[in-house]
Amino acid sequence: MNSSKINIAPISKEEVQPSSSVLPNSQNKLESIREQMGKPPLSSQNQGTQGSSAGEAHRLMALYLTGKLSAQQLAFKLRVHNSVVAETLIKQSKQDATKALDLREVPRANMANPGAGPNADSRDRPAPKTAAEAKAQARDCQDESKRQKLERQQKRIEQQQQQLVINISNFFEREAQDIKGAHQCREMQRKEKEAQEELINEESTQEETQQYLSRQSKRQSLLNRARLYVGKLIEKAKNMVQTGAGHQGR
Repeated sequence: MNSSKINIAPISKEEVQPSSSVLPNSQNKLESIREQMGKPPLSSQNQGTQGSSAGEAHRLMALYLTGKLSAQQLAFKLRVHNSVVAETLIKQSKQDATKALDLREVPRANMANPGAGPNADSRDRPAPKTAAEAKAQARDCQDESKRQKLERQQKRIEQQQQQLVINISNFFEREAQDIKGAHQCREMQRKEKEAQEELINEESTQEETQQYLSRQSKRQSLLNRARLYVGKLIEKAKNMVQTGAGHQGR
């Protein structure tokens, strides 16, 4: 049974149309439920498209409360009106269907056989799925050939379980190695990026130093030229003073 597909029986018009004697009681019941949930009464909702959808949902809920509709039918009817309740009811119906599958009848010992007791014959038991079940059935089995078959089955199941454990262990080891390798790769990339940034910073620092020294050299050359110019002016002034004094002495 596929729980994802739910067959909905068609609803006749007679089932959809509620009787006048049933609807008021179900309406009161629905109004009390809405009051407990803290929702406003349906009679106070707006008219128009929203009001018609709410009225249709109200009518369907009334049919459900009176047993005219099943939970699945109500859910799919309410889905047309974009009701949140519909999804909840569909989910609940799927869970109920799954529970019904889980409660299916399991094979039991043939109690009609006079020799059947607490340890029933192995042919009345389901096939063992675990090593413990195979071991228990082999211990209780009276037939030597069946007992040997169950023992071989027990060993085969144990080998499968051991192989499963080995596969899981190998899987986690590979995952750990991949994670470690990825971490090491990220660490190497981070260090390489830091080294590149440090080299760029160092180069920029050297360039700034060169620019600073170049500016200082230019300033120094300007100062030196200014000193030379001032010195020449002073020498020229001294010569002029000495020349003027010589003319006055004559």
